[in-house]
Amino acid sequence: MGVLRGWGARRVPGPSSLFSRGALCENTRRGLASRGDPGTGGTGRVMRFWLSIALMAVLAGAAPAAAVVEKPVPPSTVVRAYLSAVREGEFAKAYDLVTARLQDGLSRDNWAERLEGQVADRGRAKILFMRVHPAIVKGDEATVVASFRLETQSGRKVARETYNLVRENGRWRIDAIKVYEAPEQ
Repeated sequence: MGVLRGWGARRVPGPSSLFSRGALCENTRRGLASRGDPGTGGTGRVMRFWLSIALMAVLAGAAPAAAVVEKPVPPSTVVRAYLSAVREGEFAKAYDLVTARLQDGLSRDNWAERLEGQVADRGRAKILFMRVHPAIVKGDEATVVASFRLETQSGRKVARETYNLVRENGRWRIDAIKVYEAPEQ
């Protein structure tokens, strides 16, 4: 029995209707039947064909999982992810983006609380503009600069943060952050 698809669909041969009336022309049916196993009317060859298709589908699904190689995340992307986590108040996510030295031996929850306190001490500023500049990479160290235009309670100001990153266990992690703030405008 074939499969009907879409508006005004026509019959598309499926595995069970391959040799049904009208699915294939008469010459094709005779040709496949004559090349099949004796006494099977060609269905042995068709069965092997469908089994090989099923086997290839299974192997194709398994091959990418075995061959997946994690592409390294560039340093500037790590800084963007860190800034996004801090801006959204997801301080525990930021924990995974810093080195063990910057984590200072604290648990994820304790570190997140400390970072939340530091952000609160600096005060909430509305970010009017943010740019994360491309990384300068030298071996296993990188520097990324982020520039900000902020709206604070006391007015607008410009700030710049410099992020020093190192490779830790094959991944870029933030190792130091330096904050530079310009005077109020």
